[in-house]
Amino acid sequence: SHRRYPVRDRLVCRLLCDRTAFNPGETVHFKTILYESGMTSRLLGAGVAHKATLKDAKGKEIASLDLSTSEFGSAHGEFELERRDRNGRYELVIYSDKGAMLTSQSLTVDDFVLPSFTLAWDRQERKYFPGDKITCSGKISAYSGHSLTSSEVTYEVVLGYDEEKNLSGKLQLSPDGRFKIEFASEKVQ
Repeated sequence: SHRRYPVRDRLVCRLLCDRTAFNPGETVHFKTILYESGMTSRLLGAGVAHKATLKDAKGKEIASLDLSTSEFGSAHGEFELERRDRNGRYELVIYSDKGAMLTSQSLTVDDFVLPSFTLAWDRQERKYFPGDKITCSGKISAYSGHSLTSSEVTYEVVLGYDEEKNLSGKLQLSPDGRFKIEFASEKVQ
């Protein structure tokens, strides 16, 4: 049997977040846009109550916020992501005033560390054969523009499946951030 839903039960919510990955202590800014869906869709006017909740990585509700739409059918809010005992996938959920879930958005909360430098390898035009000495070179540059010559930079060369044969060491950087790594390839038996 086909059930007809009253127009008010066809409430739809569009959820917009400023981003989906956060460090603990940052703030999630979000916006909701509510409209009725049917043969034609129309934005709801001012005063439509709805609720936003934030659930942590364990699925426990840690914050909630009552919202009401503006004359354009939208509302906005924010949640501060306090440091908790567990990072992971949080969820921002929007409910109607009757308690029906309208939409949700997953948020990743973790201690993200952005790189402070970039590494560019020099293009290799030469082909190497087993037993040849291989030279790899490139340049490391700090985004800040400061020299990295006093930084301790290490490397590892993986020479196949035998970890004992891998090479590692410290890079010697020139004042402009250039480096070179040399090693002998294995001869095929």
